[in-house]
Amino acid sequence: AEIELCERVSARVPGCESLRLVATGTEATMTAVRIARAATGRPAILKFAGCYHGHSDSFLIQAGSGAATWGVPSSPGVTEGVARDTCVARYNDLDDVDRVLEAARGRIAAIVVEPVAGNMGCVPPEQGFLDGLRERCDREGALLILDEIITGLRLGPGGAGAKFGVVPDLVTLGKVLGGGMPLAAYGGRADLMSSVSPSGPVYQGGTYAAHPLAVAAGLAVLHALDADPKLYARLEARGAALEAGITAAAAEHRVPLAFQRAGSMWTPFFTARRVRSWDDADTADRSAWATFFRGMLERGVLLPPSQFECGFVSAAHGEEEVALTISAARASLAEVRA
Repeated sequence: AEIELCERVSARVPGCESLRLVATGTEATMTAVRIARAATGRPAILKFAGCYHGHSDSFLIQAGSGAATWGVPSSPGVTEGVARDTCVARYNDLDDVDRVLEAARGRIAAIVVEPVAGNMGCVPPEQGFLDGLRERCDREGALLILDEIITGLRLGPGGAGAKFGVVPDLVTLGKVLGGGMPLAAYGGRADLMSSVSPSGPVYQGGTYAAHPLAVAAGLAVLHALDADPKLYARLEARGAALEAGITAAAAEHRVPLAFQRAGSMWTPFFTARRVRSWDDADTADRSAWATFFRGMLERGVLLPPSQFECGFVSAAHGEEEVALTISAARASLAEVRA
């Protein structure tokens, strides 16, 4: 079963010539960075402000998700030495990436990125951004790691890599892959993956990695996705309807709102300007979000409890659920305006 799951995932995810299963996304992305450091002989990584890649020390520097919610850009317990090996650039800003690469002077082992940022709210990549990262990695001799823990199997059968036409050196998967069970994976070029023990010197192990129950859930997820070839088109249609309805409701009540979406991922930012990076997301009105969240909850719609967490449309959401959500949003936005 484990081999079948790995083969089926590898067949659909760009750049995934070999795959290893773990229990959590943190493990997957942490190991991908370890492989990159071993392959390049370099100590540092480049990540993006507001992006979250798990709770490994290297990633808790200007992280998104819960850290962004509470205004804590990094966690106590992360040493200065670790922080020095994590360089941070602005998402969707290739000039800022160039600035960081120049300052790092050949120390960058990998650029790790959420291809659609989902941990500062939904922030899609601008045209050319991901291609630009691929080009810069090739030029600098660094590896490109796509963190598809959120986007993998969610934006399409091949994830964000397939959707945007970008082939990474390493990719990490989770969440959708396990259908709610503790299952994640990392994969990539065969030469890189062969460096992992027992075939190579890069160590990775885990008591619950590739747990049979989680693997069975992963296979069930793939069976369900493959049995419904129109699923992603429906998710896109439901997401577009939600976007149009909530955007219209905000305009009706004159509430500044930037509704951002990539497929079934979405976030209504309480700001008048489009959100391109954490600098923009940080200007969103957190108080307005809190009012909106409570209003939606009172009307039976549970949203993420943070302005900086994505909402998702799922296969369980039909036209009726979308209409109810828009109706609840219209009433809740009136309370935001009040």
